Amino acid sequence: MAEQDGLRQLQLFEKRGDLTRQLEVLQQTLGNLISPLQLRELLNLAQESAQRHEQLHPPSAFAFDASRATLQVTQALSGEVLKEVALPKEPGALSADLLNWSPIGSVALFAVDIREGKLVREREYAHLMPAQSQVLLNPLYAALNVRDFHGQMKSLAIRNWTYGQMPIETVASLPHDLAFSAQHPVIAVSDRGAGKLHLIARDTLRPVKSWKVAVKGGKKTVAVAFHPDGKRLFASSYEVRNLSLIDRNIVQKKLPLNVPHVLGAMACSPKGDLLYVLGVNPESRRPDILVIETTRYQWVKTFPLEGEAFSAGADPRDIFELSPDGRFALVMVSRNQPALFTPTLLVVDLNTGQITDQQVLNPQQKPINIAFLARQLVSPEIRLLPMLLHTPGVDSAKVRAALGLPER
Repeated sequence: MAEQDGLRQLQLFEKRGDLTRQLEVLQQTLGNLISPLQLRELLNLAQESAQRHEQLHPPSAFAFDASRATLQVTQALSGEVLKEVALPKEPGALSADLLNWSPIGSVALFAVDIREGKLVREREYAHLMPAQSQVLLNPLYAALNVRDFHGQMKSLAIRNWTYGQMPIETVASLPHDLAFSAQHPVIAVSDRGAGKLHLIARDTLRPVKSWKVAVKGGKKTVAVAFHPDGKRLFASSYEVRNLSLIDRNIVQKKLPLNVPHVLGAMACSPKGDLLYVLGVNPESRRPDILVIETTRYQWVKTFPLEGEAFSAGADPRDIFELSPDGRFALVMVSRNQPALFTPTLLVVDLNTGQITDQQVLNPQQKPINIAFLARQLVSPEIRLLPMLLHTPGVDSAKVRAALGLPER
């Protein structure tokens, strides 16, 4: 039975292209049959094969051209545009080059990880090249096209991409922000000025449907959270009790949530049983994490936080992200220590609501986007087991027996 469990796990991670998990299964199942040195060498060979495979079969990525308001499919390695469509824009809207723009942060991207409840800032990107802000989709998550992590076989998982500037004038349209999910066949495009949400088919880039989500359009984003079932998504507009569900029939439904908060950024738990919404108290400007179950869409509990929400001021949205395992939330709040409007990152345990870590940032370090470290996924054609069975000095018969594979 243990052999069969190990083989099933191995086959699952082979389909996903997860070399790290394949290695863990082989270590647990084979025990002393293979030395740690042999397994490390095997992993290095597989990673080299994965890089060669990617060069021969470059993946495609989604790119956003903010100045032209277009969505593109590009070749990730060369940047060649394979397909391009204009994003929906309101009648009479001015083009981006005719507007005055103000930055909403000073660092384009923070690459982070959470280890034992502590925040680890792996790297910050003051600026991103156009190719780096492109998004790759694999079977598990969306990842930024940041190639400098490739040698370590790490990816930067991201749920959405926020445009780093806001128009100083009130406009009828622009800018657009994007949200992605590996499990969903659509890309969500939000139009801040119009307060609208547009769904665009991933495979064809054809518009699927558009909705007016915000009661009143303005400079705030339309926040989006995809449900992991691949059939539902949620949208909010930084307005009081304004939360929408878009179901498998592409029908928008307003969810009656009886809370006094301004509802903004959101994220679903990995299992999809809970929706976490960052709600802002209109009077105190303090953000709270509202926990909502996704069967009847009822409020469950609230985790109060510290500080003030940046969205209560001029910012178009708040940074609110879940760790890949769903155990922690990362929230950026504004505090008046050591100076006014000091950005502070809070790590919140979603089981207890306790703040397990906090990091005070300089205003010059205020991030626009957050991405989490994730395991690099490769082509399912690259598998450790076939390589192991053909490794000199390895007793393939014993390996097969340990995994419950028939002899050849």
